[in-house]
Order: sequence, then C-alpha cells, then structure tokens
Amino acid sequence: MKIIAKILVLVFLASGIFASTSCRRYDDGPTISFNSPTKRLVRKWKSSKVTRTTNGTAADKTSDYNYTYDFQESGVAIKYDNLVKAEYKGTWVFEENDVILNLKGGGNDIKYTILRLKTSELWLTYVDGQDTWKIEMLESK
Repeated sequence: MKIIAKILVLVFLASGIFASTSCRRYDDGPTISFNSPTKRLVRKWKSSKVTRTTNGTAADKTSDYNYTYDFQESGVAIKYDNLVKAEYKGTWVFEENDVILNLKGGGNDIKYTILRLKTSELWLTYVDGQDTWKIEMLESK
C-alpha cells in the first residue's frame, strides 16, 4: 500500500511539473500568474531596450526609441514619444488567446507578439518587412 501511495505522489508531482512547463502562455514568462493578462498589462510602461534585427544582425536602437505607453482598462492606449514630445492615442485589444497585442491608432495598426507579460516587465516583438523588432519595457512609476 505504501508503494502505491509513493507512486501516486510521484505521478502527481511529475504531471504538475509537465503542466507548468508545457502550458506557458508567453515564451519568456511568467510560468504561472494569478493575475489576468489584462490586469498585468493595464499600467504605464517605459521602453528600456529596443532591438532591430535585420538578416540575422541585431542593432541596439534604444536611444532612438524612447517611448512610454499607457494601457488603460477601457481599451485606450496612449503612446508618448519622449524624444519629440509627441502623444498618440489609439486602442488596444488582445487576440489569439492573449498572445497577440493589437495596437491601433496614430496611423498604425501593429500586431505585437507578447514574449513576456509580468506586472513589472513587458516584452513585445513584431516584424516590419525584413526587420524584426523587440521592445522590452519596464513598469513606469
């Protein structure tokens, strides 16, 4: 009887480990979250690192793209370009099981793939022609 109990415990632990690693929504995490994607997204974010990759060559573009995003629960998105002191208003919506973040407005309609969505970190990527952009943001206080 003790052997059966031990086997059941091991099976339970193994299935828990498998489920936690295979059911991850975002490639770079978090592994598990008790907050909904909307609750994690709705806040202000400041770009901390911007990378453009063209034909396998990555270039740091952080100094050229100094943005703050304000995602509001109502679906409004405000992008502040801190370099030229401009503000663009639009909307945001999750798509494809909350993995795609669609931003519309300011003459743009960009579908970002979410790589990481934590309460303090947001990583997005999108393809523009031959360029793949990765934007890493931190929560802005």
